[in-house]
Amino acid sequence: MSPHFDPDMDAQALEKAMKGLGTDENVIIDILGNRTVEQRQKIADVYKACYGRDLLSRLKKELSGKFRKVVLASFFDRPHLHAYALFKAMAGMGTKERVIIQVVCTSNNADIADLRDAYEEGMQSTLPTFIPHGIKQIKKKLWLNEGLALRRNIEKDIRNDLSGDFEKFIVALLQGIRQQGVDQLAAEADADALYSAGEEKLGTDEEVFTRIFARRSYKTIRLLDELYFQKTGHDILHAIEKELSGDFKDAVKTVVKTAIKKEECIADMIRDSMKGVGTSDDDLIRLILAYAEASFIQKIWPKLRRYLRRKMVKRWRIGSRVMPMVIIPVSS
Repeated sequence: MSPHFDPDMDAQALEKAMKGLGTDENVIIDILGNRTVEQRQKIADVYKACYGRDLLSRLKKELSGKFRKVVLASFFDRPHLHAYALFKAMAGMGTKERVIIQVVCTSNNADIADLRDAYEEGMQSTLPTFIPHGIKQIKKKLWLNEGLALRRNIEKDIRNDLSGDFEKFIVALLQGIRQQGVDQLAAEADADALYSAGEEKLGTDEEVFTRIFARRSYKTIRLLDELYFQKTGHDILHAIEKELSGDFKDAVKTVVKTAIKKEECIADMIRDSMKGVGTSDDDLIRLILAYAEASFIQKIWPKLRRYLRRKMVKRWRIGSRVMPMVIIPVSS
């Protein structure tokens, strides 16, 4: 929580910033860009109690473009940001496998449980309870227009949209029963099993990769990586790159990268969202807002923040407005 937090003062300042002609966006940035998700939710509650209006509805009306998208998304916690991203990824024509990998393959058991709750409770309750009824109805209509039912089953949706080894791996991860601790004997056996299932023979037994990387603890995977290097002279990522292909390969690699150093894995995803001709704005916003308060990523924020400043000003052109909202991490 930010020090000296006063939701009443913040609510009053936001009301003043949106009153009359024009909106003082600097005030919105200064307040919401320096608050945790929990504090933003409290501000929304107090705002409605003071003024009888929904804060998110007001912000939606007063703001526009990417800035509005960032501000509204900043009221969602990580499970709901991820749940909505999965809804969008599997809605309509085509599936954004990249988003599914970013969300599911970086999640631990607790994350999976929270994600399933947010996804499967239904659209109305998928929105955080602090969001007033009016904005819930706006979002409900929006999501229904996108072909999304009020209640969903995450595994059913995955099975309907994905196929093959990639589908099986994601469904396995969604069980959220990854082992804990470190298992020396399992790591030793897995090193041999992976080598036999891949590099030692012609063709690959993908089921072995699924069984190991969907179930073993992160600590065991890190040990497995060391043992595999001792056995073959190269790491697990090299073997995965060589033996697997497509989305299944990317998914397994993401799990291994998460196990080895999650903060670098997330940082790479953020950087990737800024590459190429087009910037993936939705990915960038979701990744930064979802992880800005995570303790494990604080150590890399200074370096990542400098990178984002350069890229966002150049790419978005309105970086002076959007940038503070997405690159000021707030320690819990």
